[in-house]
Amino acid sequence: MYTVGASSNLDDDKSISMATRIINKIKDDVQPDTSWNILLEVLEHTFLGTSDSNKYNYQSSNNEETGRKQALHWLANIDTSSNALSEKEYDAGLLQRYALATIYFSTNGDEWTSCSQKEDSSPCESNDNRYLSSSSHLKWNGINGKNGLVTWLSQTSMGGL
Repeated sequence: MYTVGASSNLDDDKSISMATRIINKIKDDVQPDTSWNILLEVLEHTFLGTSDSNKYNYQSSNNEETGRKQALHWLANIDTSSNALSEKEYDAGLLQRYALATIYFSTNGDEWTSCSQKEDSSPCESNDNRYLSSSSHLKWNGINGKNGLVTWLSQTSMGGL
């Protein structure tokens, strides 16, 4: 079990707890030598400020790092009491929700022309279809999935991405 400490560059306990949860989920659930290991290294750098190895030679832009932190903060503070997902379903989709939220924040999602988080800024069938809604991420506009996993992501539904 890995714990992100208070010395990280995160600014609140909820975000530190969520960073720990995401890093541990990657370490526990993902096979070695996959693309998730690149994400793990990037997250450790973003959340902990570490740059031990950079084994994968990946350099993040400032927008990406900011997007990862915003996604983490969103996940740490989302109200899950109002959605129909069980804790097991929520946990199973945690990494995917984090990845989708990172895309949203890293690409100025509030300016997307379809189903952005801001209800008054873009048309959407229902609030469950909005990005970053508390409903299943598989209900978000332009996201398709099977067995709880994202299988397809439409960039055109993100309007302007």
